[in-house]
Amino acid sequence: MIGFMKWNIPSRYAAAQIMPLLVAAFAAMQWAVAWACAAWAVRAPAMAGGGTPGSSVADERAGHVPVPFSGGGSPAWIAGVAVLACLLVVNPIHVAAAVDSGYARHPDHKGAAEFVAGLHPGPQDIIVAEDVLQQTYYLGHVDYWLVNKQVAAPSCTV
Repeated sequence: MIGFMKWNIPSRYAAAQIMPLLVAAFAAMQWAVAWACAAWAVRAPAMAGGGTPGSSVADERAGHVPVPFSGGGSPAWIAGVAVLACLLVVNPIHVAAAVDSGYARHPDHKGAAEFVAGLHPGPQDIIVAEDVLQQTYYLGHVDYWLVNKQVAAPSCTV
């Protein structure tokens, strides 16, 4: 139940639980929509034909026998419920922030590499990078890795 306390948890904590949880949530939503559509299908003709909803007189006048959980309903109703289910599962504000997060959350590694490559470093120049894996990908090689004292301390002797 870690996900109920915080919106964006690391995926390693939720990877095993998220798929069964989503399948169960959408199955429950499908069941609820089928139940609501069946209830609506029974009540709407009964109201038009007279009698109380669910009464045998109203059902006989409408020409159908109520079938609970049949899943009947118009496509517009089903599409509206599907949109509602997606809005309940996915927070649109967080999705918009994650899709268009900008450079505040995701640095521009390619732009930095293009800047360094635009300086035309020669064989005698030393390239020091903080994000060595990304810069090696874009530049081809990096000579040194710039890290802070806590990361470098186990590898250094003074």
